[in-house]
Amino acid sequence: DIPVLRDFARGIAGPFAAARLTPFVSWYREATRLGRLVRGVFEDTPSYRALVRDLQVGHRETGLLGERHQPGSLIIEPASGHFDLEGAALVARHLDPLVRSLREAPSRPVVSG
Repeated sequence: DIPVLRDFARGIAGPFAAARLTPFVSWYREATRLGRLVRGVFEDTPSYRALVRDLQVGHRETGLLGERHQPGSLIIEPASGHFDLEGAALVARHLDPLVRSLREAPSRPVVSG
């Protein structure tokens, strides 16, 4: 049902229409504030390279991504397009280090919202 899919997509993309970085920054900051490990893996296209660069520069200059931002949490996957990011091997390659760090880390306090 195309209208249903269109409405669903509009709900995801809509916040980005008015403010390119603000929705992602808000979601990222809230997740890390709550003690979550976050890794954003982006396709290797000019628009996403610019987006990630803007996020990194914004964080370096103003702390845009918050106090709990971890270096290396925003990644451009080399030579990838949007649908390449769905591959199980690629997901595992990025997820495994996060799981390993959770297993090896001392218990992390949970911050309530």
